[in-house]
Amino acid sequence: MLATGSCHDRGAEARIGYPLAWLGPDVGRVAQAAIADAGSGPVVEIPLALMDQRRAAAKRPGYGAEVAYAEAMLTIPRLAVMVGHLSSRGSLLAAPIYGENRIPFIVPTATSRRIRAVGPWTFQLAPDDSEEGAFIAQFVLDRLAAHRVTIFYLLADEYGIGLRDGVVAALHARGVAPVDQIGILEDSDFPKRLEASLRRGMPEVVVIAARTREAAAIARAVHARLPGARIVAADGVSLDALARQAGPAAASVMAAAWWNAASPDSISRAFVAGFRHLTGHAPTPVDAMFFDGLMVAAQAVREAGVRPAAIRSYLQGLGTVHAPYHGVTGPISFAPGRSINLVMTRLEAGVAVLAGPR
Repeated sequence: MLATGSCHDRGAEARIGYPLAWLGPDVGRVAQAAIADAGSGPVVEIPLALMDQRRAAAKRPGYGAEVAYAEAMLTIPRLAVMVGHLSSRGSLLAAPIYGENRIPFIVPTATSRRIRAVGPWTFQLAPDDSEEGAFIAQFVLDRLAAHRVTIFYLLADEYGIGLRDGVVAALHARGVAPVDQIGILEDSDFPKRLEASLRRGMPEVVVIAARTREAAAIARAVHARLPGARIVAADGVSLDALARQAGPAAASVMAAAWWNAASPDSISRAFVAGFRHLTGHAPTPVDAMFFDGLMVAAQAVREAGVRPAAIRSYLQGLGTVHAPYHGVTGPISFAPGRSINLVMTRLEAGVAVLAGPR
């Protein structure tokens, strides 16, 4: 087995970039072990040990860190493909840098639909905000049989605005207008914002296009004022963390996710077992998405060779010229009309579990 994260593997023919500074080493270690076990083809390395010298770039304040990190990643010898950054804004800032240098850029967890338009070197793995918005709207209308929906969304954030737009468009397509749309900041007075919204209309369901901290505060406010209302959050909310932050209100929350550790298929079970064995803890949906991104990158190297242009062509052909890649999160393709790999989750005894089938 190839030594995980070694920077001394002189025979490595291709390296896959990985955002250790933000994500930590666990997913990279697990993916490197899986790549080594697969064998055959060019040697592929995820150079985790090389990342130490890249950490300084990530300390630049604000989103300048994303640009500095991308520039630093390009100095890695034999870099063939990059997996990551994490956020929509960071990915949008970094994508042109990889594209100008002709390095394929797989974006596992950013949802802004603008990523698809960045250029031919960028590949969005996650469903975009319009696709996730349609998934959430369908769940609210069909599974929860609710038609009175209020949406909280992050006002100064591509993630929040894009998901708000996706949910609203999908509701309108079904002839439903939201009761209210409430733009928030991270430090908003959520009980006050909710109270003002309730004067405009009473919802059956509150949709949250924000992250865990804001979602926990909104859930507490909704639970105190409307204890029977159900709450549906987008992928930026970790239910495991919400269980600790939202108190009794967490039981009312469901969240869209790219994957859940309770998924019953054999690929997911093997991933969970391998991840636990190497790290001592269960993987998160973010872990699963980055693992799939790294494994798709490795598959592209095995099938197309180590040249970035050939890797890009292979990724472009997934789902058309080539069969979709069977990943932990589902079938992976970058072609129009691809499968939308999302599940709805809920809390059970403080742990996120599947709320129903795909």
